[in-house]
Amino acid sequence: MMDVLWELTALGVLTAVGVVFPVPSLYATAVVSALMPFVRVSGDVYPFVVTLAVVWTIIALVAASSREGRSRIVAASVPATAAGGLTVLTSGDLLSFLVGWEVMTLASFGALARGGSRRAFAYLFLGEVAFLLAAVGLLYKWTVTGTVDPWTGWGAVPWAALVLGLAAVIKMEVFPFHVMAPRAYEEGGGIAAALVSGTVTAVGAYVLLRVATSVHGGEWAGLAAVIVGTVSAFFGSLFASGSHGVRELLGYTTVAHNGTVLALVGTALAAAALGDKVLGAFALTVACYYVMAHALAKGPVLALTAGGSTDFDADDPEPLGPVARKAAQLCLASLAAVPPLPGFLAEWGALESMFQSLRFPHAAAKVIVVAAGTLQALAAGLGVVALTKAAVHWFQRSPGRRPDARDLAGAMVLVGLPAISVGAPWVMERFELPKAFGVGPSRFLGGLLAVPKGWLVKSGHGFGAVSPTFLALMMAVISGPVTFAFFLRVARKTRETKPWSGGLSDPEYPAAAHSAILLLTQGWAYGTDERDLSWRDPVERLVMASVKRTRRLLEGFSRGLMPGKDTVYVLYILIALLAVMVAIGA
Repeated sequence: MMDVLWELTALGVLTAVGVVFPVPSLYATAVVSALMPFVRVSGDVYPFVVTLAVVWTIIALVAASSREGRSRIVAASVPATAAGGLTVLTSGDLLSFLVGWEVMTLASFGALARGGSRRAFAYLFLGEVAFLLAAVGLLYKWTVTGTVDPWTGWGAVPWAALVLGLAAVIKMEVFPFHVMAPRAYEEGGGIAAALVSGTVTAVGAYVLLRVATSVHGGEWAGLAAVIVGTVSAFFGSLFASGSHGVRELLGYTTVAHNGTVLALVGTALAAAALGDKVLGAFALTVACYYVMAHALAKGPVLALTAGGSTDFDADDPEPLGPVARKAAQLCLASLAAVPPLPGFLAEWGALESMFQSLRFPHAAAKVIVVAAGTLQALAAGLGVVALTKAAVHWFQRSPGRRPDARDLAGAMVLVGLPAISVGAPWVMERFELPKAFGVGPSRFLGGLLAVPKGWLVKSGHGFGAVSPTFLALMMAVISGPVTFAFFLRVARKTRETKPWSGGLSDPEYPAAAHSAILLLTQGWAYGTDERDLSWRDPVERLVMASVKRTRRLLEGFSRGLMPGKDTVYVLYILIALLAVMVAIGA
């Protein structure tokens, strides 16, 4: 095992090299990132370091073989973001935590702003707000407890923990702090989108998880997190289903998935506060697994959109090799919770955690969390609609090309996602954070696919109602023959449909690509113009309007303050001198 300083030094050097030699720097970044699992870190953070090491390796490989990777800004942003994120994850004092946080923010902003996106500056603004909140929380804890460790002592200062948790939630792009993300992804490029959505938000989620395990008795804070997370999950999926570009669509699904993570953390806090330590530990374990599954799918699939147009009407999606295309479709399947992929296990665990809240002693807690679970299930269905559209109308239409480094990255995905699905019990046993509730994973792990008696409908005595194994088998038995018969009958036929039903201008496409759910939701629920849906995001409209008004106000103030007259500037100098003299005299 090697010291983390060697890894950080190498990434810092590659950031400078990337400005001069972009492509070689990216290949070297892939190699250095692949060595992160050999860094000496604590057991709490190790699963997250391994996960992000894989994602950063994949992003670097894809960037090196895409047109975006020739940009010096992108080539420098990839190792810089990795260095900042790794610094936050492994920090032992508040200074290194804040430095890593700021480096990660600025590096990912540089990649997003490369395309001249105005929304990248909104991302930077929210990133700096999160930085200030994190600094306030950490410094207040330091003054009260005297400890500089960013991960301990939060139980003595719950309000400071809440402030740092809010900073982490902003970093996760949870509704309503998502306003800059989906559109900025479209304008900033696939590599920038992958860095932010696949890695930066995962670091924010880890910070939230660490803070949550240090706070006790947070029933109402947990219920508030459940509500906010569920709202984020629902609206993220809703707007994703009406997005007109693949990166925008995937950006909104990040809002949805990280909302589910926040709701899981809230469920864990509420359960632990109400005395159900087993459910609290289970919900937190699922949250950790959810972060891992999301990062391993979202980072690669966004990176593979780098280069070409991402509009569903475009005639030129980025050409992908055969392995890369299969990897992208596997990522989308996992994000859509197709069994038995990691996304399915994470989604099942989330719903199981929330519906188990029927055992809560307080009626209000029962109603809130069970209702949240119902909306989470609806959000998951909307997410399937959106991700199916991305798979069919972009990646499936992508023209082929000769294999390159993207196919090597795709091979890592094709191996990695099934591996953490089959090995889910082993992976979940490696999570140390849930043990903060005093319950080890052996209480709820075991059997097939990480549930007690995994082949049965009943998961275990006193805990669990339906196992993921049972659900996967039933879905295969029911849907398998129907799907097979459908493809035999109509897969090679075409039919006329309204363009808005699938996001394409061409009204004819294979029947297998058509979704009846999409037809109903787009035609009945949203109206006939899909392109207008994303503009109905009220938070983005409010924030962008506020930004415009503030800019006009500041420009008017600036013109009044600096009118371009020498006499005014002389007056300012005299006032400054007078103020200095008064201060000295005082």
